[in-house]
Amino acid sequence: MLDNNPVVCYSHTMMKGDNMAPNNATNLDVHVVNHGSLFAFELLTQEAREWVDQNVSEEAQFFGGALMVEPRYAMDLATGMQNAGLEVR
Repeated sequence: MLDNNPVVCYSHTMMKGDNMAPNNATNLDVHVVNHGSLFAFELLTQEAREWVDQNVSEEAQFFGGALMVEPRYAMDLATGMQNAGLEVR
């Protein structure tokens, strides 16, 4: 059963010179970007990287340091991260 903490997944169109990484002043661990056919989970902290190492298959695909996930898995992944105490947006 899902908890009442909503997971917000942003869509972002990258422009030349655009920095997609959010300001980490909010203690954000994972930044999620919806690219349509895939979600990018940008791992911003060591805690997030360790959680992925321990909980995600070794066959996971990464692109530019971001964990790439099919939409059908994105909500469960984000919820698991939140349940482990990671800040996900």
